[in-house]
Amino acid sequence: MAGLVVLEKMVMLVLLMLVGFLAAKGKWVDESFGQKASFLVANVFIVATILASVVGMEPLFSGRELVVSVVAVFILFAIGGVLGGSAPNSSPCRRGTGRRPGCRCSS
Repeated sequence: MAGLVVLEKMVMLVLLMLVGFLAAKGKWVDESFGQKASFLVANVFIVATILASVVGMEPLFSGRELVVSVVAVFILFAIGGVLGGSAPNSSPCRRGTGRRPGCRCSS
């Protein structure tokens, strides 16, 4: 059962990423909103998640549930990578004539 909880949480994460992608594509959010949201996520939500995981009870995984969870995480991160790579202005540095995907992460 714990594996399904992890899968559910990862699907919700990908859906949130999809909403963010669509909001950026539709120009509903701008750069200043992104900076404020990043600050909030880094300083509040991640800290709250860490504290909740330390305080809460650890889930007991069976071997099968652990494998399903790990595979689901890799698949959903691949989907997130595809969505992130196709986001507008995701690679701002230019070398030569065109833009390079993943340039911001590699420099």
